[in-house]
Amino acid sequence: MISLCMIVKNEEKNLKSCLEKAALFVDEIVIVDTGSKDRTIDIAKKFTDKIYNFSWCNDFSKARNFSIEKASKDWILILDADEFITKFDIKEVKEFIKEENIVGRVNVINLFDNESIINKSYFRLGRLFNRRYFKYMGKVHEQLTPIHNQAYEKKNINIEIEHIGYIKSEIKRKNKVERNISLIKNSIKEDGENPYLYYQLGKIYYTDKNYKEASNAFGKAIEMPLNLKECYVQDLIESYGYTLINIKDYNEALKIKKFEGCYKNSADFQFLMGLIFMNNNKFTEAAKRFYKCLELEEGKIEGVNSFLPNYNLGVIFETLGYVKEASDCYKKCGQYNLAKERLKNIDNFNKSPKGIKKEVERLINLNYIEKARKILEDNKQKLREDIDIFSMKAIMSIMENNLEEAEKFIFEGLNKDKKNFDLNYNLAYIYEIKGLYKEAISKYKESIKLCNNEKLKDNIITKIEEIKKIIEN
Repeated sequence: MISLCMIVKNEEKNLKSCLEKAALFVDEIVIVDTGSKDRTIDIAKKFTDKIYNFSWCNDFSKARNFSIEKASKDWILILDADEFITKFDIKEVKEFIKEENIVGRVNVINLFDNESIINKSYFRLGRLFNRRYFKYMGKVHEQLTPIHNQAYEKKNINIEIEHIGYIKSEIKRKNKVERNISLIKNSIKEDGENPYLYYQLGKIYYTDKNYKEASNAFGKAIEMPLNLKECYVQDLIESYGYTLINIKDYNEALKIKKFEGCYKNSADFQFLMGLIFMNNNKFTEAAKRFYKCLELEEGKIEGVNSFLPNYNLGVIFETLGYVKEASDCYKKCGQYNLAKERLKNIDNFNKSPKGIKKEVERLINLNYIEKARKILEDNKQKLREDIDIFSMKAIMSIMENNLEEAEKFIFEGLNKDKKNFDLNYNLAYIYEIKGLYKEAISKYKESIKLCNNEKLKDNIITKIEEIKKIIEN
C-alpha cells in the first residue's frame, strides 16, 4: 500500500528511532544514501534491503524523485531521518488512499530550543501522495508538483510527525546552514528571482538567528507579487514580522497590518500583530489582538490561542499598573514558565513594603477604606518604620471626613520627618478644608520647597493663588 521513501546521509544518530516508529505503519522502506561515512547504511539494513546509493548533485528533488522511482508501491510517504511518527490513523489513511489525485498534509511539529526551553510550532506539509500524479521540483526545500499540471486536492490527514531538525545541536551537526544558503543562492541565479526562494533563504537565516539577512530576504519576497492562497505566504509574512521584532524595527513591522484582512481568523497572525502593537506601545490595539486570539482555533505555534496571549495580556496589565488583573492573566497560563516567574515576582513584590503600600493605594483609590485599613493592620510590624503610612491613614480619615483624626496622623508623621512632602501637603489640604487659609498657604509654600515635581509645583502655586482670592473676597 505505502512505501516510505527517505534520502539520508550520516544519520546514525536518528535513523534507528525514525525507522522503528515508521516501520509500524508502512509496507516498504526505501533508503537512498547520498554518501554516508558513519553507520547509517548498517542501521538501515536492519529495516530494509531496498538501499540505494545516489551521487549527490546539490539537488534535493533529483534525490527525492530517485527514491520514489525505486519504490514498488504507488503511494509514497516522505520522511527525513530527524522526523519521527508520533500519530498515524491507519483507518483514516486506508480510506484516504482510495483516492488518487490528492495530497495528504501531515501535521509536522517543529521543535526549537531557546536556551533551556523547547518551543513547538505546527505546520501542515504534503507528505503522502500517489507517485503517478506527483513529483518533486526545486533544488532546496523541494516542492511537490503535479506531473501533468493538473488541479488536485490537498487534505489534512491524521498523521503527526515530530521534527527535531531545528534544534541547535542538529543544525550544527549537519552543517546545514551554509550548505543550504549556497544552494538557494545558486537556484536564484539559475532560475531567476521568485518569492518562494527568498522565503526559504530567509527561513535559513532566521533559524541561524541572522535576523538582518533574514529581514533582507523576507523583505525582497514581500515586495514581489504574492498569491495569498499559497501555503507558504502566511508563514513568509509572519516570519518577516518576527524578524523585524528581533531587529527592533517595530515601526516597519506595523506595515504588516495591511495583510490583516486576509488572516483575521488566524491566531498566529493575530498574535503577531499583538506583539507588534505591544512593542510600539499601542497597548489597546495589542490587547484587542490578544483577546481575539483567545477566541480562535489553535495555530501553528503552540499556545497561540491560550497561554501566550494570556501571558502578554498580563504583561500589558502589569506595565500599566494593574497588578491584580495581570496576576489573573498569568494564572490562566498553566505551567508556562515565564508566567510562573511573573507570578512569583508579583507575589514577592506584594509581600514587600512597597507592594503592600501599592495595594493599599489601589484600595484607597477604589474607596475600599476598610480593606485598606485591614492590610495596614495585618502588616503593621513590617511597615512600622515607613513614613508613608501616616499619609495613607490621614487620607483615609479625610475621605471619611474625620479631619481631627487625619490631623493627628499627620503630626505623628511630622514628628518623625518634618521635611516629608506628602505630610506637609496633606496638612495644608486639611487646613484648607477647615478654612484655615493662612495656615494652608504657609504649608503649601513649605510643600513647594520639598517638591521635586515641576508640574505639581505649578499646581500648588495655582492653588495658593485661588486661596488668596477667597481671602480677598
